[in-house]
Parts: sequence; C-alpha cells; structure tokens
Amino acid sequence: MKPIIEFIYSFNESMQEFTEFDLTPEAIESPWNLAQFATAGMSKDELNDLYKISCCIYGDFNPPAWFMECNGKLYFEGGKLIK
Repeated sequence: MKPIIEFIYSFNESMQEFTEFDLTPEAIESPWNLAQFATAGMSKDELNDLYKISCCIYGDFNPPAWFMECNGKLYFEGGKLIK
C-alpha cells in the first residue's frame, strides 16, 4: 500500500480539520519539512490560530526516529513550529 499521511489540525479558535496526502520521503525528513508540507495551503490567519498538528502514517513506510519520538505531533505558537 502506498504510504498516506493524515493530518489532524487543532486550532485555538476554530474547529479541528482533517486531511490526508500521499506521503513523500522528503516531506518527513525533518519536523520542519513536515510542518512546511502540512501547512503549505494555510492562510496566515489559519497558521496563527494553529497550535498542533497530529499525524498518522498508513501503508508501507517506516517513520524516522524523530517522528516516533514526538508521537507524530507538531506544536505551533504564533504560526511557527516550536517542537
């Protein structure tokens, strides 16, 4: 099965949103690459309201160690990745 990544976006003021994409190896090389990939279509207001992205990977793919260590969660503050 081709790897798929699902994103669950959590916002301070808005309802959660869910989306999924085909996973590319480049997108998951680092937390910063994944954050860029996951937020590419967001407006500045959405990005500023975002506080967490939870990620799930499905299919034939072994996630890198950094992804496993953070349990697929990326945290944001003021539109910037903080951890």
